[in-house]
Amino acid sequence: MSRNFFIGIALFLFESMTLKGQTAMEMHHLNRHQNLGTARSAGVGGAFSALGNDFSSIHINPAGVGVFRREQVDVHFGIFSHNNATSFNGQRIGDNNEAGVTITNFGKTWMMNEERNRSSVFALTFNQTASFRESYNGRGFVMNPEGDIFEPGDFYNDSVSREIIGTQHELGLTFGFNEGHKWYYGFGIGVPFTTFRQNYFNDQSVSDVNEVEQGFVEYAEGIDVSGVGINARAGVIYRPIPALRIGVSAQTPTAHSFNGEFDFIYRDGGIFEELEEERGFNPNYRYTAYNAARLNAGMAYVFNKFGFISIDYDFVDPRTSRYGGRDMEQSIKDNLREDIRNDLTPMPHLRAGTEIRLGSFFLRGGYSLTTSGYSERFNATNVTGIHGGIGYQTKKFGINMSLVNFQSTTGEFVFDQGLIPTPFMNERNRTMFTLGVTILQ
Repeated sequence: MSRNFFIGIALFLFESMTLKGQTAMEMHHLNRHQNLGTARSAGVGGAFSALGNDFSSIHINPAGVGVFRREQVDVHFGIFSHNNATSFNGQRIGDNNEAGVTITNFGKTWMMNEERNRSSVFALTFNQTASFRESYNGRGFVMNPEGDIFEPGDFYNDSVSREIIGTQHELGLTFGFNEGHKWYYGFGIGVPFTTFRQNYFNDQSVSDVNEVEQGFVEYAEGIDVSGVGINARAGVIYRPIPALRIGVSAQTPTAHSFNGEFDFIYRDGGIFEELEEERGFNPNYRYTAYNAARLNAGMAYVFNKFGFISIDYDFVDPRTSRYGGRDMEQSIKDNLREDIRNDLTPMPHLRAGTEIRLGSFFLRGGYSLTTSGYSERFNATNVTGIHGGIGYQTKKFGINMSLVNFQSTTGEFVFDQGLIPTPFMNERNRTMFTLGVTILQ
């Protein structure tokens, strides 16, 4: 086999190992809110934006704060399990399982003014809005692919691993107003706190017809950042008749400032008949990210004291997101913006649920559907959630539990698509059990 062949392979491998610090995939994570929050909201699929009186729902529609009639404290904890199954060319090649505990919500209300038909309320909340946990390991090879760069009988081998750990919690400061128990208004400020850690390793090699390795290229990368952001939101809930509630809300784009560490190692393992290595480390890695605005509409029908049915529709277009920062070259910003426009699509989010009241006990169920948010080339599926929960409430104390399962599949290309149009497929299965305590004052 000719030297030119291996030079071509080396160029192909290097081009597929570009730096992955900021990507359209990371921006996708920042835009896809799960609003894991309270057990009550999770139990009905998160369809609470027209109902209010819930500490996680006010991070969607702040008018819900005006529905609170008493001072209240909530604390919610979650236990999660996460499974990633990786396949390539239709074959299962890797499984990863994780489990852990997290605080999903804390909330406190203060009654600022309370009259017979008018009131104002302030709420302080701390709500989990996203989880970035993801990990997989995989190996694959392609024999005799259709492409001029590969000669008959040659093997191209690949191993890849990625681990992402991170969460986003949002501090909320929200004011709500009740006018005649018919109109509810609210506005608030959200301050998201985000942690994001990613370790990525890719080893690609070429073997001859006897499966003897002729050379390899390795790329390893680590990114460990944390950030803080800010956004503003406003909303309204209207009751045209006592049983019907209609809610609408809007949130501005969120501006994030990230800071942390970034390092990488690139090794050419002999394809050019000598070992080459390149390293980089930035202990003061800074950048900014601006994710998209959000719009929400919801409707609920309340059956007096017997329960309710509710439906929400949430819309965000991540293609309007962008990266920035003075430490980032303009050419990189432009390339990232182009990747975001090409790789991401709008992410409508549908939530529906019901609550049945049996005296002091409550039964809940719900369903959620979020479009993948990726372009067709990722072969990604929608994110579906099955929700259920129970609750018990007295005049001064309540306890709520929920169990939610999310499932989705996403393709990720670690090869040049022009040569190997086959992605690694990652099937994600996430289960969250949430337990919450409510104290009415």
